[in-house]
Amino acid sequence: MDILTTILGRDGAQQSAHTLAAADADPFNRLHLAADMYTDALTAAAEQHAGPDVMARIDTAAARLGYHLTDAQAWPVLRRHLALLAIEGHDPIDALHHAAATGLGDAHDPAAVLDWRLPTPTGAGATDRGPLHWLPAIPDVITTDPTWATYLPQRAELVSELADHIRGIARAWDTATAPAWARPLLDGNRNLLAEIAVFRAAHHVDAADPRITGPEQHANRSAIIQQAIHSRLDAALTRAGADTARWRQLADTVDPHLTDDPYWPRLATHLDNAARAGADVPALLHDAAAQHGPLPAEMPAAALWWRLAGTLAPPSLEGADTKLRPPWTADLHHLLGTRIAEAVITDPAWPGLVAAVTAANWPPHDLLAAAAEHLHDIAATQIIRPDEYARLLTYRVELLTHRAVSYTPLTPPTILRRRTTRPPAYLY
Repeated sequence: MDILTTILGRDGAQQSAHTLAAADADPFNRLHLAADMYTDALTAAAEQHAGPDVMARIDTAAARLGYHLTDAQAWPVLRRHLALLAIEGHDPIDALHHAAATGLGDAHDPAAVLDWRLPTPTGAGATDRGPLHWLPAIPDVITTDPTWATYLPQRAELVSELADHIRGIARAWDTATAPAWARPLLDGNRNLLAEIAVFRAAHHVDAADPRITGPEQHANRSAIIQQAIHSRLDAALTRAGADTARWRQLADTVDPHLTDDPYWPRLATHLDNAARAGADVPALLHDAAAQHGPLPAEMPAAALWWRLAGTLAPPSLEGADTKLRPPWTADLHHLLGTRIAEAVITDPAWPGLVAAVTAANWPPHDLLAAAAEHLHDIAATQIIRPDEYARLLTYRVELLTHRAVSYTPLTPPTILRRRTTRPPAYLY
């Protein structure tokens, strides 16, 4: 499945040598590689200075603790942390046993828990941090080693330069150039936006991931920075994480493997937007599962969205196509106000809204007025960000035309259905 996904991702995307060279030079593509190379080099240097006997003792002590510690996702991070403590004169075995003294219970990643409990190496403290906030600094004992004294600082300098380049690009983003995840942050603190861009690039977060900082981080320092970022964000901006919790129980009734799919956070966001647009999400999910049979073992969340998309989204490609200006564009300014209308027109979901309105057998103004009225009702009780309007309008238009809304439409009496759109004169 991974091979097929890679093939499809490149299908039809012919790239010149110039384009490939530009992609290789893109700091967003380079930062995670540079950060990984710095970390690997620092790990190798720490392990070399600690010596094979110390590293063997660390491995043996970890294996004896149980908990499948050496198989845990964060074990390489914990091992490096112990090596850094060792070269600073601490006993890594005592540090490991002390960290495990209070037990680990049913921790999902015991190595991450232990890493969290270990003391911070003095060479990587707040006053002497690495090239990124969550990367350890180079210990003094390594900076004086001729083998590493030049190479490691150069690696750190490259990481810092790439991060600064990304910060400059992110601060200049506007509605036409910002990726989808960044659009909610454009009206806020640009310095915070720049730091989030660096965090995502350094952790290789998929640009399509709607979560502001991407997946939950397990490494101690990365997790601390991720939590610090979340603490500075408005609750509405971190709703993508809440979406996954809100729909998890329902997802388990459809397929217990849905939430294990990397596509699950995006599906949860789609479901939340559909619910806000008025869709009966439980009914849609169960109908999709019942009508098309069991979901595949590989990428079940993506497969489920493919089944739902026919009802919730028109067949169109996303992209900020500013050339699309149907005759009813002016109606958006009247119904939503200029600020929101401009956000809708520059949104990647704009082509989808144009396709949905064009395909509907309704007068565009009436259809948009009905959809906008629903969003105004929502906005009276909860916040709708400007970057959410395009997709919510698209979903609402699709739901109105496909009648997948969560209420039963009232059928007016025949005499009213025959009435003209203009009320009788005596009502004026």
